[in-house]
Amino acid sequence: MGKAHTQLLKEINLDNVRRAMRQTGSATKPQLAEATGLSVVTIASLVKELIQIGEIYEGKAAHSTGGRRPVTYHYNYNVCMALLVILHVHKEEVLVSVINLNGDALKKQTHSVANFDVDEICAIVDEYGAAYPAIKMIGMGIPGQQVDGEMKVSSHENLIGARLTETIQQRCALPVWWENDINAALSGYCTKYPPNEGESVIGLFFPAHRPPGLGIYIDGKLFKGKNGMAGEIKFLPVDVDWYQPLESRRFTEVVCYTLQLLNAVLAPDKIIIYQHRCTNEQLLAAWQAHEHDHPMPVSPKVIVSDGFGADFLRGLKAMVLRGLEEKAYE
Repeated sequence: MGKAHTQLLKEINLDNVRRAMRQTGSATKPQLAEATGLSVVTIASLVKELIQIGEIYEGKAAHSTGGRRPVTYHYNYNVCMALLVILHVHKEEVLVSVINLNGDALKKQTHSVANFDVDEICAIVDEYGAAYPAIKMIGMGIPGQQVDGEMKVSSHENLIGARLTETIQQRCALPVWWENDINAALSGYCTKYPPNEGESVIGLFFPAHRPPGLGIYIDGKLFKGKNGMAGEIKFLPVDVDWYQPLESRRFTEVVCYTLQLLNAVLAPDKIIIYQHRCTNEQLLAAWQAHEHDHPMPVSPKVIVSDGFGADFLRGLKAMVLRGLEEKAYE
């Protein structure tokens, strides 16, 4: 057996032990051997290496019915961390959260950043990076769409033309993963409520005093279109100034028109609406009346949700954790 093959086999075995430890949180060597199919002798060698690099640590001896009690080992979820940075467009707030490999929030704080000043956001990221050296990557949720590092469209005019994630990546020398706000929120919703196989879900976000956005979830993944521009519904030919207050009746008319258009083109199983411009009851009543007056061959299940922030965070966290796991194993 060649040296390269032996090293590859060792890395595969290490990853198997890591995953077993991450899933259980703690285990003895015999339990790891049973979970991975490896011998106790091999497990002992791999555990020793993982202890040396700080991924696991030794705990108390486990209960035994006889003989020497086996030692319990615990996974160190803090060996690798990520910084989540979420830009909430309707409040000009930046939610910053430090998470570990288990998705636990070690620190969570909201910062007010006027006009989403890029230098101020970078300073906030620098502060957390210095306080938590185990941060290996940054996940950003942004109200807009980037193309080749430049913000081409955004719900916040000050971000258009900015090279936000690129600037942060260069400044912090860390990989930056990012996602559009409504895409992240829709992904978070579908993480909590997984669609059945073959079902499609659409997410609509109508923030106060800002243009709307749309996300499309088909066959278990987001559909983003050319340059990620699928869902930029503010470019629909609708006579609305989204930056100004909008009378509730006019707003519900526009929403109903948009729902009918989406249903005619995509026929989704479910549409989730996040909005801050009228009461949820007003919107649902308007849609029911619109459906009655405009019969369609199929109708989606329409849900008006107040959970945009929670879904946004959940979706971004899930995305970043997948990348963080890969980073932890490098």
